[in-house]
Amino acid sequence: MAAVVVVLGAVMAALLLTAPEKQENTNTPSTAETYTIINKSDLSVTSLSIDNPSSKYVININEEENDDGSISTVYEVPGYEGINFKTSGFEAAANVFLKYSATKEIGEVENLEEFGLKGENASTVTATYSDGSKETLVIGLPAGESSGKYILHNGKVYIGLINVLFASDISAQVSIPSWDIGPYYEYDGTETYNFEKFNLTGTNFPRDINIYYDTKKFEYYMTKPIACYGGYSFIGELSDYLISFTAGTVVDVLPEEAELEAYGLNEPYAELDFSLNGVAHKITVGNKIDNTKRYVLIDGNRNVVYGTYIDHISKWTESKELDYRDTYASIVFIYDVDKFTVEANGIKLVCDMERTLNSDRTTDTTKSYDYTCKVNGTAVDYKEITEFYGTVIGVPLLNMTDSDNDGETVLKITYEFYEDEKREDLVIEYQGCKSNSDRAAALIDGQYNVSVRMNAVKDVITAIENFNELVKGK
Repeated sequence: MAAVVVVLGAVMAALLLTAPEKQENTNTPSTAETYTIINKSDLSVTSLSIDNPSSKYVININEEENDDGSISTVYEVPGYEGINFKTSGFEAAANVFLKYSATKEIGEVENLEEFGLKGENASTVTATYSDGSKETLVIGLPAGESSGKYILHNGKVYIGLINVLFASDISAQVSIPSWDIGPYYEYDGTETYNFEKFNLTGTNFPRDINIYYDTKKFEYYMTKPIACYGGYSFIGELSDYLISFTAGTVVDVLPEEAELEAYGLNEPYAELDFSLNGVAHKITVGNKIDNTKRYVLIDGNRNVVYGTYIDHISKWTESKELDYRDTYASIVFIYDVDKFTVEANGIKLVCDMERTLNSDRTTDTTKSYDYTCKVNGTAVDYKEITEFYGTVIGVPLLNMTDSDNDGETVLKITYEFYEDEKREDLVIEYQGCKSNSDRAAALIDGQYNVSVRMNAVKDVITAIENFNELVKGK
């Protein structure tokens, strides 16, 4: 199947002109004499055959009627399946063969190679028309003493401005993927950007990183490599970073497997598969091209390799696991908790959190509650329990690699949630590390989650001891 490009509407009248060398002046005076060498406006071009020093290909052109009666122009490039092309270049190229005028006639010459009209510098373009007739133009070197290039038509040499497509590589006509994702709007009109999906893999990441956004709780969660709350600050910066994107420049069209291997795209350095505000994309990143760009595939299309600027992708290609999670060992919001129990040094504090719906502050979109608390059956001021709770959960993470825990639990926290949270009980244990007495491992439901400093754990144990005394004194 051939690559297909569709253009809606009538054919453009203007030509896409070359970007000539410095000595050329594309602003031809309106009074300059012209020489019409093609005039077939009553016909339509059905194909263009292009053979230049860089590329050899055919553009098939057809018109199709849409359901609404409008006409679509369909461009097919056999052999270039799965590639999106710029439609404007093809359209302008076809227009050249409907009516074309040169700015100067030289006439017949003996040595065509001198003008680049034969041999390695020549570009030959043949148009086929709706009546089956053909026209051929040969484009040569820039005309040094005048504006434009040398053109051969029916044995005569002319000088004229000519479409840049005819003498350029087909890769110049490949579309460059880009996007500009719009915001969601909250009920109060606030703009927001949230990931529905975010999967990051690659050789630069020892473990896959998966995060998602909970639209009910307005929170990010990490599901891989471990389960925890997401780091809202970094993820928010990353969403801003990915709202707009441009792939860069075309490096290779229809690469062989060996070339993809050499580009590092078979085993990517990094690959991001994401959905942001309902728009899904995949960016596959390979080796460095130089110090400024890397090889890139877009949306799984292996037919075109792009060169993307490193600073357009480095926010996530060079990120670390810790960037994607909250800065504490475990954050469980107190308003989600029906009961939490802390155990350390023989002390056990059972904290029952009771909530009552506040009908005055509750709205159609948000429920509001009043809270009270009892610790081991003793009423405690809500401010006191929230300050204590902040200390319990406020253990800063250190890394996600020191997992040689010794099996001896020095601190245990058990969370039970309100029924509408639909969450299983959560148990967090802190254990010492065999290789480093200054480290502690945080285990969630018996599985290693993150490493912290043992001194931070000891601070929580001290707070438990102090809070236990406060409760006893009530």
